[in-house]
Amino acid sequence: MVNQGILIGVAVGIFFAGIGIGYVALQSTTSTMPMMNDSQYMNQ
Repeated sequence: MVNQGILIGVAVGIFFAGIGIGYVALQSTTSTMPMMNDSQYMNQ
């Protein structure tokens, strides 16, 4: 059997990895939206 401490460590690692991926995805979408809005205003 796998040690319970190892399982907890893997679960916590996956949890923080998911938070990091979500944070990066959120930052990439929020940083591109103002640029897209600015280009629309410039075209007008």
